[in-house]
Amino acid sequence: MTTQLSNTEEWYKKEELENLRQELNEEYHNEEVYWLLQSRLTWLRAGDKNTKFFHAVTKNRRAHNTIHSLIDDEGKEWYAEKDLGAIAEQYFKLLFTSEDVGIEFEDWNDIPPVVTAAQNEKLLEPVTMEEVRKAVFDINPQKCPGPDGMNGMFFQQFWETSAEDITRMVDNFFKSGKMEDGLNCTNICLIPKIPGAKRMSEFRPISLCNVAFKVISKLLAKRLKKIMSSVISETQAAFVEGRLISDNILVVEWRFLDKTMATLGFAEGWRKLIMSCVSSVQYQVLINGTPYGHIEPTRGLRQGDPLSPYLFVMCTEMLVQRLKKAENEGQISGLQVARGAPPVSHLLFADDSMLYCKGDSVELDRMIQVLHQYSLLSGQQINYQKSSVYFGKRIPQEKRQEIMAKLKIDKLGGDGIYLGLPEAFGGSKVSVLQYLKENLNKKMQGWQMKFLSPGGGVIMSLMSEFWWKETRGMHWTSWEAMCKPKECGGLGFKDLEAFNLALLGKQLWRMIINKNSLLARIYKSRYFKNTDPLNAKLGSRPLYAWRSIHAAQKLIQAGARVIIGNGKGTKLWQERWLNRKPASKVQSMKRQQSPTSVCLADDMKVSELLQSNGRDWNTELIEELFSEEVRDKIYDITPAGKESDDSYAWDYTKTGHYTVKSGYWVQVNIINARQETQEILQPGLDVLYQMIWKLETSPKIHPFLWRCLKNSLPVAGNMYSRHISKDSRCIRCGQEDETVNHLLFTCPYARLIWAMSPIHAPPQGTYSNSLYTNLHWVLNLKKEYPNEEVYELLVPWLLWRIRKNRNEYLFRGKDYSAHDTIQKAKEDEAEWRGRNEAEVVEVKHPLTKTAGARWKPPPNQWLMCNSDGAWRKESRDGGVGWVLRNNQGLLSWIGAKKVRGMN
Repeated sequence: MTTQLSNTEEWYKKEELENLRQELNEEYHNEEVYWLLQSRLTWLRAGDKNTKFFHAVTKNRRAHNTIHSLIDDEGKEWYAEKDLGAIAEQYFKLLFTSEDVGIEFEDWNDIPPVVTAAQNEKLLEPVTMEEVRKAVFDINPQKCPGPDGMNGMFFQQFWETSAEDITRMVDNFFKSGKMEDGLNCTNICLIPKIPGAKRMSEFRPISLCNVAFKVISKLLAKRLKKIMSSVISETQAAFVEGRLISDNILVVEWRFLDKTMATLGFAEGWRKLIMSCVSSVQYQVLINGTPYGHIEPTRGLRQGDPLSPYLFVMCTEMLVQRLKKAENEGQISGLQVARGAPPVSHLLFADDSMLYCKGDSVELDRMIQVLHQYSLLSGQQINYQKSSVYFGKRIPQEKRQEIMAKLKIDKLGGDGIYLGLPEAFGGSKVSVLQYLKENLNKKMQGWQMKFLSPGGGVIMSLMSEFWWKETRGMHWTSWEAMCKPKECGGLGFKDLEAFNLALLGKQLWRMIINKNSLLARIYKSRYFKNTDPLNAKLGSRPLYAWRSIHAAQKLIQAGARVIIGNGKGTKLWQERWLNRKPASKVQSMKRQQSPTSVCLADDMKVSELLQSNGRDWNTELIEELFSEEVRDKIYDITPAGKESDDSYAWDYTKTGHYTVKSGYWVQVNIINARQETQEILQPGLDVLYQMIWKLETSPKIHPFLWRCLKNSLPVAGNMYSRHISKDSRCIRCGQEDETVNHLLFTCPYARLIWAMSPIHAPPQGTYSNSLYTNLHWVLNLKKEYPNEEVYELLVPWLLWRIRKNRNEYLFRGKDYSAHDTIQKAKEDEAEWRGRNEAEVVEVKHPLTKTAGARWKPPPNQWLMCNSDGAWRKESRDGGVGWVLRNNQGLLSWIGAKKVRGMN
């Protein structure tokens, strides 16, 4: 009886200890989530507990962002927070107060409207709940909240509860054009531009809007985005779909914005909605997290408001139109890179501008006049400190000084960085781009890197030094081998040369598809006047940019195929138009000699193979000209007809549009494969490589097992063979050389661990001298024993723990028993599994269609729940799923969950 009670008490303590451990892990997880949110990181993915890393990031961010003092306009330095708040409030009141400049907008009213009635009608369509839902879920859930304290995660988590209220709020705004009280209150957060910032101009103001307002703004921005390409000129390259994007502090006069929208043709109802979003804002300034002041602006756009970028580019469009007018009237010449090239007087990227004109006083005065008028009307000012002047070689020094004095600019251009790139490429490209390597090295050697494991190093794969940091920089495997696919024994790192060509291929593809774009027209005038960019030659003395883009020509040729419309624009023998991968010309497909007198001219067009209706092939002619293989390919094509022009499509995506990802695949797997002999690996080894990357385990263990297979662990035997260690024997048993296999399987210490563990032993009873055989056994237990509990999830943790114990014994003198090792591996596996357990998946929006036709609806005002489940006998893993529908068949909730250990 005493023994029975003792056993029960021991069992109870074990259960209590396990419950306490689970509770502790949950608290650790909650703490980690808290510091993750505080750190503002969005790039980190699955890994171990990162609380220390998140805490360090948060501390570093706070130290960088804390404002200790500010210097006012009179040069006096203030330290008290209330004084700092007063300085900031005064600064923004002045910045966001409108000025009456005495110039009427009507002087600029000769610009034709570009927004059509159909587009206006689309902009003002009634709001749907689905549209609102998409706007809600487009908001970053972890970004800082506005004054109401609720971030995007709150609205997304409780969408089912709040969907009708949020949709009603947005709908009311669209109908009335009035913003609810308090909805547009905004906090201004100050981020230092430079270390030790003390003046207000040295801070970047970020607007923290309420998420409820952001939903409205995001919805408006999404609608506006669809028509921006027809509103904005091609010389503007920001905030327009297909062009690049940036964020800036935007100071714009509201009257100017409203007149701009009216001039461009926006309907009055749309302008009312936009101006309500812009003009109803109220600001407070955050000083070290505490709000100060009350600012009611009369001008300005917010950084952080989804609408602001698009409104800003619309305003700068007025500047573009004035520059175009001056150019058309011969007042400004613009820059021509070659004969026949379009002259370029301006290129704009958000609030960064590049302006071109001749160095004579007349053109310069006209350029200054246009800029001055635009500045007065819009409220935007030129930042002379950041501006620079770049001169042509023929302008004498005296003239240069005169021009710089007239422009009030002291800095010469050409040597700096613009939008992350050198302003000019000249001389050694290695020297010009050296800053990229230096910046990358700084990032890789920064304090944050010491917290990242090799599992995270896969993301940071540009630096092999980082990957091998744990082995004191010793490279156990070549970088080329690491760039191979994972299933072939590599790590799947990017081949930088191939990736660069894929990126350049995107630029070449844009010129092929958008033949009338500014870039395509400029390059055509110099490099391919009588052909297209896909078939253009490099030319003599090409610019660095064209030489780089041209390098991607072989890549694009391998996947670009002409889609036949009427066939008039496609040369039959010289272009790639048959459906074949990789794309190739007809001449390479056994072109037959015609037995008759059919003309086989080199410039023969595909249209000559078509009948008069433009849709059917001339089978007689095709039978005469081509081999059976080519004929079959031709008959697979259906021409679009006389009214359709030929166009290009990319063969390696479903959409026909080129992507960098597909381009990289073609470069590595097709083009590079032609040039290199493929390495033949052991058949069984390929399977093992595939298995280790598919294991359900921590990301840190995948690369560990890869290094085991690659014999890249710093065990004594490997260190001895590299002349680093004087002894190759095992540090534990001292009997045999310490190889990876000995460490993990055949050392007496490892054998004891495997024998005491619940893992099945190999058929022969002991592990062999082959690492591959042993790993193949322990990683395939599920297949060997389909009807038994094989603890397959424990295996990688046991391997990890054996290796870790070896290092603890060697460097710290700590010796763990076999029992402790197994117990710790079980705890590690249970903790990781608990943190990654599949959660209930909820549909965040109502669906409009039911799945089955035989389903019978419930009575009115009732909901019906249908559920189902399944399980796999071999693994004892199962799953359940359910749907909840009303009497109309509309889904209100759907869920699924994975269940382990079913019987």
